[in-house]
Amino acid sequence: NHFFILFFFFFYCLAHTQTPHEPLAYSYLLTCSKMNPSYSTMYWYKMPLGNGSGMILMVTAIKGSKASVEAAFQSHFTSSGIQGDGMTLSTEGAFLNDSGIYYCAESETQWVG
Repeated sequence: NHFFILFFFFFYCLAHTQTPHEPLAYSYLLTCSKMNPSYSTMYWYKMPLGNGSGMILMVTAIKGSKASVEAAFQSHFTSSGIQGDGMTLSTEGAFLNDSGIYYCAESETQWVG
């Protein structure tokens, strides 16, 4: 039995008033630093605003491997994967439905949910 602890230590909120399918002329770069240098897996999660849903996994990154962006986010989100002591999440042209709180997490080994 393995016990995994995720530490949520970074959040960012996008809030705009545009139509859902109208891209905004903004690029965003979110940066997350590891709290425990020995941990080998990092994640990006999104908690959408106002619809009562929980957090949605966006990116999984394992040290030494390319970041895996979930299919629902591949159209306009990218991640650097783990580089040094952290990773990034970026988007070109955000949409209204990108509004939410973005969390970064880390774990010692990959968490399977």
